[in-house]
Amino acid sequence: MKQSPQPDVVSNSIVDELTSSELGRLEMLCKSKTKHLAVVSAALCERTRSFEAMTIVAGYFIEQVCRVCRIELASMYFSCIYIIQLMKALSGL
Repeated sequence: MKQSPQPDVVSNSIVDELTSSELGRLEMLCKSKTKHLAVVSAALCERTRSFEAMTIVAGYFIEQVCRVCRIELASMYFSCIYIIQLMKALSGL
């Protein structure tokens, strides 16, 4: 009769201990990375909102500057037309 080999209790317990410590380490690493990811994600959301706000503000100021520029250009255009007409009138004298 052949006896079934008995498991090596010492060897198996060392492997189990290493496996459980490695699993514990990986679990802690995973929790750490998850926490870091949450922090980075929150920071990204905050910066995205800040960027959107700055885009709105910049758009508003550009619109205001363009409006002022259009008014000034129109004023300069009409001044030029007036000067040209005045020069034509004076040259005809």
